[in-house]
Amino acid sequence: VEPRIIAYDMHPLYRTNDLAKKYAEGAREHAPAPTSPASPSSVQGAGAESPSGSGQGIELLPVQHHHAHIASVMAEHGLAGPVIGVAFDGTGYGTDGTIWGGEILVCEGAEFERFSHLRDTDMIGGDESMKEGWKSAVCRIVDYNAQNEPAGAFATRKSTSPLRANEPASASAAQESTSSLRASEPEAASDRARCFDIDLSPMIEYAQKNDTLAGYEDERKAITAALAAGVNTVRTSSMGRLFDAVASLLGICHVNRYEGECAIMLENAAARVPRARDSSPGVYAPESNSDPEAAELALRFHKDIARAVLRECRKARDARGVDAVCLSGGVFQNRILTEEVLRLLRADGFRPYYNISVPPNDGGIALGQAYIAMRRIFRCSLPGR
Repeated sequence: VEPRIIAYDMHPLYRTNDLAKKYAEGAREHAPAPTSPASPSSVQGAGAESPSGSGQGIELLPVQHHHAHIASVMAEHGLAGPVIGVAFDGTGYGTDGTIWGGEILVCEGAEFERFSHLRDTDMIGGDESMKEGWKSAVCRIVDYNAQNEPAGAFATRKSTSPLRANEPASASAAQESTSSLRASEPEAASDRARCFDIDLSPMIEYAQKNDTLAGYEDERKAITAALAAGVNTVRTSSMGRLFDAVASLLGICHVNRYEGECAIMLENAAARVPRARDSSPGVYAPESNSDPEAAELALRFHKDIARAVLRECRKARDARGVDAVCLSGGVFQNRILTEEVLRLLRADGFRPYYNISVPPNDGGIALGQAYIAMRRIFRCSLPGR
């Protein structure tokens, strides 16, 4: 096999990012000298880069994480696009240098546009915060208070980088831009993307009333101070971290002992709401001694997200004339959320698609990356459905 292009996640600190570049460089060094001037690459342009003096070397294609998620669904279902992509997960490096995870994209072929996203907030600790749901909860409380205080009452937060604090400044420059449907626009275009939010006031009021974060009072003070000073914080639109936060606010689960535990426990709590009090199809209602108020708030949270997805898809349909919707990302392993989103979309005339042959979490990323690379090389036209 002699690959001509390597597609890889654009996060500059991922090992696969470095591996792709080293592999391409090694291929360049061992490639025979060209006998004639090299022709321009068929995949040059936004999102692709060629090793310096590559000649017959391998082209490099950095792919945005959530674009790859949606592309995995497009690949499974033979969709050329355009499609509305709803990509919800915990972490993915964005083209603006922040951490994405609650994304509404419009994708066509190998291109994408960030149409809207979950309103981004400051999160302490970067990628490490994924293990500690209570940290996400504290950050959300601080953000909620800041949003509801008079202007100027909260200390101005410094802009921060999603990279680790001990990384050299050049690491930030290592990020590569990806192509979008508006490739001629500057990178700041993503900053102008629309955003949506989820009302957490009932969950925060529950946490305050029941003192669900009592075991983290000292840490809470330190995190509040760090957020105010912009120390070791990142900007993120992560839906996965929002699930963690709500699970902790409701006292359901504070720490992820395994990947996604907080979100799984939150889904389990939502499933405990008796069928008689909820008409959503597919809701499982086992016997439980847990707080029924927390369970109802957990279910409300799931439904609020589903309604937000419907609203954002309506906006995208009105603006772009697209009615096909692809759902992907680890959050869509949640059965309650997925079934509710599918129900709402179908009732509103959308054509939803989701991962079947590959998982919606990062197990499907490679398929999406390969699909995007293929579309860049061949610019082929798959039959849209």
